[in-house]
Amino acid sequence: MIKHLVLWKLSETYSIEEKEEVKQNAKKNLEQLIDKIPNISKLELIINPLDSSNVDLCLDSEFETIEQLNTYANHPLHKEVASTYITPFVETRTCIDYKK
Repeated sequence: MIKHLVLWKLSETYSIEEKEEVKQNAKKNLEQLIDKIPNISKLELIINPLDSSNVDLCLDSEFETIEQLNTYANHPLHKEVASTYITPFVETRTCIDYKK
């Protein structure tokens, strides 16, 4: 099992309301990919971190193999969602992939 975690900090130029809209849109559009891209074992976007957190979004996803993760990462639908609903609003992105 391959675990794929991505953490994003949204740009401070956005208001609380704008950030909430970004979070909702990102969650809706990213989580629907589980039904559109094959071989995703788990895909959840966490949008309500506790106040002790220093990021705004966390993608928690799992794949059976690294090849399946690569297929997801390079899939046109994934790229479209990322470039439309996440990347334009992000200040920082951190990722870790590991065998579970």
